[in-house]
Amino acid sequence: MAVFVKDFVWSQTGDHIVVKVPLRGVTKSMVDILTYDTYIKANFKPFIFEAFLLHPIRETSSRCTVSNGELEFSLEKVDRNNVWESLCRDLSKEEKAKEREDVLHRVQLKRQQEEIEKRELLQNLQRKAVQQQIEMETNEKKKVDHLKDTERNTVMADLEAWKNQKTETALPDQHPRQDEIKIRDNDIWDQKSSSSSEDEPQADGGVQLTEDDLRPVPFPRSCGSIKIKFTPRTFPTPQRESQMEEEQAWLKKQAAAQRSVGFVAEDLRPEECNPQWLKDKGDSFFKVGNYLGAISAYSHGIKLCKDMASLYVNRSAAHYAVGNLQRVIEDCSMALELMTPHVRLNEDSRAKCHARRGAALCRLRMLKPGLADLQAALAIKPGDTKLQNDIERVKTLLEKSPCVDDDLSSIGTL
Repeated sequence: MAVFVKDFVWSQTGDHIVVKVPLRGVTKSMVDILTYDTYIKANFKPFIFEAFLLHPIRETSSRCTVSNGELEFSLEKVDRNNVWESLCRDLSKEEKAKEREDVLHRVQLKRQQEEIEKRELLQNLQRKAVQQQIEMETNEKKKVDHLKDTERNTVMADLEAWKNQKTETALPDQHPRQDEIKIRDNDIWDQKSSSSSEDEPQADGGVQLTEDDLRPVPFPRSCGSIKIKFTPRTFPTPQRESQMEEEQAWLKKQAAAQRSVGFVAEDLRPEECNPQWLKDKGDSFFKVGNYLGAISAYSHGIKLCKDMASLYVNRSAAHYAVGNLQRVIEDCSMALELMTPHVRLNEDSRAKCHARRGAALCRLRMLKPGLADLQAALAIKPGDTKLQNDIERVKTLLEKSPCVDDDLSSIGTL
């Protein structure tokens, strides 16, 4: 249960309101801040500070700092000439709840709008970056093409100059006559025809190669990946047709067993997926003796909120009722870890956890650690005669080395 902080100090200047809240040993990383124009809130478990401001403030110009174990709000006034008579407005419980809900709704809308604007800004920046990259690549390509054209024109100009130089230096009588050209062509043709059989491709052993041997070899195929999606299964083993009927029957039995205790998580409405609602549902199951339904409700609430100590405390009682002693020890230990710091508001729950864990340890024949838990419960509740009697009984059993027949079922039940 949350504890509201009342011992805060506030002061004002001409244009600012200063509010100082003690943190009570809480580190800076554990503080959550929420501010609006007429509402401020600080959450540092298990404490909560909130204020429904008398006049509106400028949220963007206000500041919050944490130093020397103290949380300080510096709030800028909208109307600097206005003198505040008090920090908070005088509102009823219903009015506070309504305004708190309205503020949270407005803050959510504002956060959603900021997220949309941030996403649009990021998209614009990415789009601009892509355009700049395209422009850079286009300019780079133009530069490369210009260099290629320049180099090509230079080489072609040098080649033309060399051809012209050769043409000018050549003599007219150096050109062969037509009859010499015919003789040379006939000689070349005779040489080609006589050596055509010798020039045919052959293998190393003198074997003649065929067209299939001269065909080019294709390149290796490029590698790829194939995505495989498996059908989701409840069971860890592979699916077999011979076992499908047995698996379906088992699943139907499990669903029927869950409905028999009165609680199925899949049947919950969205507004019922709330840890507090699930705790109340488990409490109603526990009162009528439906301990399995209570355990299911508390367990689903723990899945949604693992830091709610009351769920572990109540689930340990349900486990104790059905004899799950090991689960009782685990839930009580977890609840005691969460119930820090030790304040008067959680004394009853801490005493119940120590007594219940001590009873479970004693029933498991671990008397010494069980006695230590019972003594811890008595230190929280020194006037409890039932705990005193249980401690004396366990001490007696420790002295005479208890036998298996000793009945310890009534120890530690508050």
